[in-house]
Amino acid sequence: HITTAPFHPATNGQAERFVQSFKHAMKCEKQSASQLKTNMAKFLLAYRNTQHSTTGESPSALFFGRPLRTRLDLVKPDLQRKVMNRQIDQAGRKGHSPTRQLSIGQTVMARNYSGKDKWLPGIVRAQTGPLSYEIKVGPNRIWRRHIDQLRASSVKVNDQSDDPAEPHPELGETGQNIAPAEDIVAEPDIELATNPPGVQQQEAGRATTGSEQRYPTRSHQPPERCGLNCLIRKLFKKTT
Repeated sequence: HITTAPFHPATNGQAERFVQSFKHAMKCEKQSASQLKTNMAKFLLAYRNTQHSTTGESPSALFFGRPLRTRLDLVKPDLQRKVMNRQIDQAGRKGHSPTRQLSIGQTVMARNYSGKDKWLPGIVRAQTGPLSYEIKVGPNRIWRRHIDQLRASSVKVNDQSDDPAEPHPELGETGQNIAPAEDIVAEPDIELATNPPGVQQQEAGRATTGSEQRYPTRSHQPPERCGLNCLIRKLFKKTT
């Protein structure tokens, strides 16, 4: 226990400030002797559940790890229920057409993004989501389209269900395993020799000679050292 300096209450400022707050709260309450304990308990609950300016948390939250439940928590509205009510009211006020539904096997026109024709006839094959469908537009072509990309149609389409449908790249499904081009080795064609061995050797020799004479031969000359070759040539020209 550490004592403070005499006649200097500001040294123990926190304790003195709490005493001042407690006295002010008790004076505001018109109470009798029987209500003293009740009012004191209410004051301590409010004081310990108030957020501190330095820590940003209430003393009870720091001690228990959670805020205390008070009457104010019962008065506060439920945020989740409030959001749900707002969404219901907004959906009721907004006038929108009902969502279209397509049945499996129904003929539709699907939006085309890879050709001159913007719409292609097809048949609803399956429903992959609330507003997403698989459309069969050909023997080996299956597209996935949104309900906004489909239109009801009366055009007759031949449904060749016996042919195995290859999934469209948009579906992300894998089809049959196809060997890559690197794994396929072409076997060389074997030709029967119709010429005698002598003729074949002559043709081979011609081919080799032709390949050897492809580039011209170079003329190698000895290097000129100290200019002797030039002097000899000049003397030879003078004598002649």
